[in-house]
Amino acid sequence: MSITHFTFRPVLSVLASAGALTLLAAPLPASADPSSTVIPHDSAGGIGAAPAGIAVDQALDRAFVTNSGDGTVSVIDTESNTVTGVIPHDLAKGIGDGPSGIAIDQKKHRAYVANSGSGTVSVIDTTTAEVTSVIAHDPRSGIGNEPLGVAVDESRNRAYVTEYGDGQVAVIDTTTDRVVSIIPFDVVRGIGHGPAGIAVDSGINRILVANAGDDTVSVIDSRVSKVVMVLNDLSSAIGHDPRGVAIDTTTHHAFITNAGDDTVSVVDTRTYAADRLLGSASAIGDEPSAVAVDESRRRLYVANAGSDTVTVLDADDYTRVAVLDGADGIGADPSALAVETGSGDAFVANAADGTVTVMSAFGTVAPEITTSTLPDARQGEPYTAPIHTRGITSPTFEISAPKGRSLPAGLTIDRTTGLLHGTITAVPGSYDITILVSQAGTRVASATLALRVLGPDA
Repeated sequence: MSITHFTFRPVLSVLASAGALTLLAAPLPASADPSSTVIPHDSAGGIGAAPAGIAVDQALDRAFVTNSGDGTVSVIDTESNTVTGVIPHDLAKGIGDGPSGIAIDQKKHRAYVANSGSGTVSVIDTTTAEVTSVIAHDPRSGIGNEPLGVAVDESRNRAYVTEYGDGQVAVIDTTTDRVVSIIPFDVVRGIGHGPAGIAVDSGINRILVANAGDDTVSVIDSRVSKVVMVLNDLSSAIGHDPRGVAIDTTTHHAFITNAGDDTVSVVDTRTYAADRLLGSASAIGDEPSAVAVDESRRRLYVANAGSDTVTVLDADDYTRVAVLDGADGIGADPSALAVETGSGDAFVANAADGTVTVMSAFGTVAPEITTSTLPDARQGEPYTAPIHTRGITSPTFEISAPKGRSLPAGLTIDRTTGLLHGTITAVPGSYDITILVSQAGTRVASATLALRVLGPDA
């Protein structure tokens, strides 16, 4: 499993042929279990301010959360889902300023934390939850400016750190915790502007780096630590503002979240051809910023920071499993993801809330409409509101009005995506909208929601 471990924040300084491309319209199988636990914000003994990254030591049942606002790392017992300690801020021998990305060497039980504000990397012994060393800032031979994303290749004893401010990638020897080389900036044959997410496909000796500033992805040959290909929209359907990267090492497919156009690019890491472009039809929300793969359960998680949701897809056919939102415990600005492979629990860092949501492993639930309220509409102005469901395969949507009532003129619903939309011309007032959802031609769920239409000057 390969996952992204950071939230992308530009302000962290203060803290081949594309092949057959398909824009996939995915159905929704029944397999989501909505149970969740929210680990609360508490800078002294819980989750700190602006959690930006998360990673799990799989053997030790511990998750480590970087708190970019506090310069600390919270340690979570993943069996009880409670915080057992906070690793303090200390520029010389602790956590630095603006900790963001984090990745764990599962063999050595070492966590590597990119301190974006101080330009250093803290190394944590995950067995003792103590910092063992701080790799110093030096753009020429050490850690450069605004280190952001981190990935570990255990087979080569290497950790890779993207340097957002320099357009470089630092290569760390994890046996000595020293920087041994720097992969330089070169928009044509190297690292691009604003490198953010990074992930390793060790089976084929490839590392992918999302260059948010260039709308490209650099491909590194891990055997020689050199860029061998730069992917773009023409070669591999890379979108605008690519941020998070995860790789399914089973299928050798990379998933790149494009925050600027609300899509996820699916790229074959062997051929670099685009396999899919996942968008709104697959329930990708606003500003997708992080992505994670549960390879054993075949689940793909996408954190949509702009819409405060997490999209869960089948990792093989990309059918939609669920859209998780506030009703499921997802907080504001979900910006980092990690999966515990043993339990299948997914951990979501909610940056704006200072919380972590733990979603339990997925099972089967009854079909339901999870949207409970609709935003107000304004007469004569465009209106959109998504309808979310859970536990329904290939949903189709309809709307109607209760007996004796009428729908507001101009309102309709997309039968495939469940998006309410239109320019409403109805007179101001309150309207009841009945949402009807079917599966394979059979009605499986309904809900009546109130919609308030405001006057143009209200």
